[in-house]
Amino acid sequence: MRAALAGGVTASPASPARLPAARRPVGGFARRSSHPKSAASTSTASTEGELNAYDVLGVDVTASHRAVRDAFRQKAKDAHPDRGGTPEAFDALKRAQDVLTDDGKRAALDARLLDVPIGSLSLEELKWSRELARLAEEEEAGEVRGADAVLASARAYAAAEKALEAIAAKKKKDAARRDEEKKASALAEAETRRLRNATMASRNEGRGDDREATLLLTREMLDTAFEASREASDVAVFALDVTVEANCPRCGGWGEKEGHWTMKEDKLCPKCLGFGRVEAKKTAQVPVRRGAASGETVTVRGAGNAGFRRQLSVLGVMGQAGEPGDLVVEVRILEEGRVK
Repeated sequence: MRAALAGGVTASPASPARLPAARRPVGGFARRSSHPKSAASTSTASTEGELNAYDVLGVDVTASHRAVRDAFRQKAKDAHPDRGGTPEAFDALKRAQDVLTDDGKRAALDARLLDVPIGSLSLEELKWSRELARLAEEEEAGEVRGADAVLASARAYAAAEKALEAIAAKKKKDAARRDEEKKASALAEAETRRLRNATMASRNEGRGDDREATLLLTREMLDTAFEASREASDVAVFALDVTVEANCPRCGGWGEKEGHWTMKEDKLCPKCLGFGRVEAKKTAQVPVRRGAASGETVTVRGAGNAGFRRQLSVLGVMGQAGEPGDLVVEVRILEEGRVK
């Protein structure tokens, strides 16, 4: 009947729990559990110390004012102090009903739970989803009587459906815009890194940057290392795990999957994201002299960042890498649990 009077509106009545999935609000609370909660549990339901009215009453986020009041009356029977409940539980129910039947308070709660600003598309989507739920409840309760009431209801349905479709289109457009911005940012960052690599490859014959690291030792570790040495030596060697920068093993430092630089996000090397360089873990052998003082530095030649590779052609042919940089290690000695 509603469809005929609305001139083609075919949406069927639906309870809040049966709203079409495409129109359900997205985010962290698309649906609340329909299982009844005990009075004891409602008194403690909260998010970051604040009342979560949906959990307290056990209603869906699209619940209408009517559904909220029905849930309150049902739970209040057991939560009321005169019926064996507690004042705290009953007060939590009253406060929850007050929040969910006050549009301003409810919008603030929704914004907090979804972590979105007031007036956002997600909140608009919730508002129109609740309108559909309200209209469905009125029809199911037999409150839509007479041709005028049916026509008004059908028009309200159509308006809600149209609003939800517009919101869905806007959210899709916004998502596409954010995706394009993300791609543009990735391309810009990759291009900046690529140009830096080319500049470094043209300096000092492509030598890599030096890397700094810290080696923490105790006097006991030093004594043990020198005592374990088979030969009398003034130097003990300690292994140190470090992270350095290396040329990407997948693209060879070019930054792209194949071919020339196209400035397309889907062409960037998935290993280095177009940077041409990646982090790599290695173990360096650090020599420490007998009687070393805390704070002195040791330079391990060639254990720093890998040398840079020069671009030989626009098709991504790369030359040999320059010499690696050095690893500059600061020796820190712990004595009695503290760094000296």
